[in-house]
Amino acid sequence: TLDDLGVFEVRTKCHDKYEMLTRPDCGRLFDEETKDFLLKNATYGADVQIYCGDGLSAPSIKANVPNMLPILHLGLEEEGISVGKPFFVRYCRVNTAREIGPLLNAKGMKVKGCYGLWVKEWRFLFNMPTDEQKVRDRNF
Repeated sequence: TLDDLGVFEVRTKCHDKYEMLTRPDCGRLFDEETKDFLLKNATYGADVQIYCGDGLSAPSIKANVPNMLPILHLGLEEEGISVGKPFFVRYCRVNTAREIGPLLNAKGMKVKGCYGLWVKEWRFLFNMPTDEQKVRDRNF
């Protein structure tokens, strides 16, 4: 459960799984109330912000996060990298990092379950080409 992981939950603009699947735009965005909640409960300005999203691979959260989260957190801290308080995003699409990263002023972002990595330059490594690169040219 989320309590066992020590994370809190927020939700995208989607009301249910069907809407998340049929309206991916809503699965990437948060309403103002959720943004305010994140600002009050998450860590502002961490080097890395880790969050889990159920997205299209919800079973991977249950299977992997309980073991990976503490190891990832410890490994980053051992390297002197500050880590924000992890949280869970219900009805999450990968591009939620585009909202969360700037909102929390995180230098980097790791999304488990949605498999995206956000960096300060606002790019998703493995998911988004640079401005000069066309989608058809991606070879990741």
